[in-house]
This record gives sequence, structure tokens and C-alpha cells, in this order.
Amino acid sequence: MTINNSTWFRRIITFGHPYKQSMQRKLYEDIADTCGCSPDRVYEIAHEAKCKSFADDSILSELKRMGIVKRG
Repeated sequence: MTINNSTWFRRIITFGHPYKQSMQRKLYEDIADTCGCSPDRVYEIAHEAKCKSFADDSILSELKRMGIVKRG
């Protein structure tokens, strides 16, 4: 079975960015604009990724402020 280029590209886009399937995608994009990072990173932190820098801590505080996450 061969996959043409357009189908392959759509699969990469869909599976490569799980935040695009999220119902809170717009919030992730707004937080990414505010904090100066990618929406992917906001999605990862919202879904239990560890904070590794000060920027990640600011993302986590924005997520807490908006009520998306409750962890500390």
C-alpha cells in the first residue's frame, strides 16, 4: 500500500500536533501568544509535562489562572 504525498502530509499534521484536536485549542494558542512559545508546548504542560524553565512556569501559571489545570 502506498500513500501519496498529500495524504501523508495530512497524517503528519494531524498526528504531529495533538493540540489541534483539542476543544481548548484556542485557549492554548492564546496562552502561547502571551508567553511567547508554541501551542504544542502549552498542550504538553497542560497534559502533565514537567516544567523545565521559567517560561514553562509562566505557562503553567497562566493555565492555572484560566482554570485549565489545578496541579502545582
